[in-house]
Amino acid sequence: KLEAGRELAFMTKEVGRIWTDVPVKLDWDVADVDDTDLEKVASILKRLEFSSLVRRLPEYMQTPADTSLHFEPAHEASVKEQPWPDDLQIEGPVVVGVDGGKLWLSLNDTTAFAQDIGEVDASTWRALEFAKVIGYDIKDLYHRLDSAGVQVRFGEVHDVRQAAFLIDPLRRDRSLAGLIGEAVGGAVAELAATWQIYAWQIEAFDNLPQVAKVARELDFPVIWSLFQMERRGILIDIDQLKAMADSLGEELKKTEQQIYSLVDDEFNIASPAQLSEVLFAKLGLPTTGIKRGKTAYSTDQKTLDKLRGQHPIIDLVEHSRELAKLKNTYVDTLPILADGNSRVHTTFNQDVAATGRLSSTDPNLQNIPIRSEMGRQIRRAFIPSPGKVFVSADYSQFELRLAAVLANDKGLIDDFNGDVDIHAKTASDVYGIPLEEVTKDQRRDAKVINFGVLYGMSPHGLSA
Repeated sequence: KLEAGRELAFMTKEVGRIWTDVPVKLDWDVADVDDTDLEKVASILKRLEFSSLVRRLPEYMQTPADTSLHFEPAHEASVKEQPWPDDLQIEGPVVVGVDGGKLWLSLNDTTAFAQDIGEVDASTWRALEFAKVIGYDIKDLYHRLDSAGVQVRFGEVHDVRQAAFLIDPLRRDRSLAGLIGEAVGGAVAELAATWQIYAWQIEAFDNLPQVAKVARELDFPVIWSLFQMERRGILIDIDQLKAMADSLGEELKKTEQQIYSLVDDEFNIASPAQLSEVLFAKLGLPTTGIKRGKTAYSTDQKTLDKLRGQHPIIDLVEHSRELAKLKNTYVDTLPILADGNSRVHTTFNQDVAATGRLSSTDPNLQNIPIRSEMGRQIRRAFIPSPGKVFVSADYSQFELRLAAVLANDKGLIDDFNGDVDIHAKTASDVYGIPLEEVTKDQRRDAKVINFGVLYGMSPHGLSA
């Protein structure tokens, strides 16, 4: 291997060498750190979210230059726990949390009260229905209360987690600790941190009125609807999925036997190393342009795309992967995840996709396949309740319409006004074929291009 890769080995050594003879003059006056603007350094590190480096800074560098983002350490904040009042009056914003089976309320940034959820008076829940409630992850708060047997819809909400996303969608750490800048331990400290973050976000909203409008008119109100959707779940036909599991299992075994017969041997098709050995060593398929890892050539989907047509085994491997994914990810798993009423409960996330779209996790119900007939059968296993129907509604290329207006692209605007299928037209231009000859696959590829360009896909990503 070393002899075959002789040139690559020497090039790697050269690339890894530390060059000490670069013709660069070092200006020691510029390199002097005595006049470093330490506050600016700390501010830059905080802005770029180098959290571990910030924590390692000396104490005199810990105060950031941007006072609008300065939070008092949560454990030093002035919120103190007080006995639950006999006559609780909620007249302004209130921070609400659930911890240890207790309802925690903080009417201001100095006091907090806690009481076992089961002992909270009905008048308190009634007051919360008319109050402005501040909290971290309000939807989770609704779920916690629901698990304790309490269903209450707050009059108005301010979710500091969702607000943090709207103010800075690219921020990586939107945990309470990430927002406050330190670990937050205990319910009282969480209430104190929430008050401080809320105060900063209100100031940020004053400077970002359009973002504030989205939060208050769209994102905050929809939290209750998402909670209700998650709580209710979606009905699935478990019998249909079990029947599919049997048929998929038989089809998978049949496909695996066909693969084994082509190489006169049995091996683990799901093992990249074993599959690589079969494809490139045993069958001698070409390796030109195929990426090689530490131990074997790649067998990912891009590799199989390059090898398609070289040998019948390629189509069979792709088919076996599709069958295994459908069976393991959906057909076998969904019935296990269903509750006693055959309903699957996903989690809808408002703050994951940077574009603002909802995402679905545990399980992901937005990724049920549709391109193959088997995928469509899985979708048909999601059924409405008796006497109900599913209604499907979608904006037609909504983001592209916005982009056309924002860019004042007359050609694109004219196409939309003329009811032209933008994705089909892009496919027609890319493939150099008449619009009426564009296939579904070509239109699908063009759709990837359109949205990829819109959301910043790199030239490399576009070419791949």
